[in-house]
Amino acid sequence: QNEKGVHLIQEYCTMHLIMKETISLYHK
Repeated sequence: QNEKGVHLIQEYCTMHLIMKETISLYHK
């Protein structure tokens, strides 16, 4: 049952990292 929750957290973390990478690229 908790698999879905873990998957959502992983998805969120991935999105967050991509956002940070993208923002840092734009600020260069």
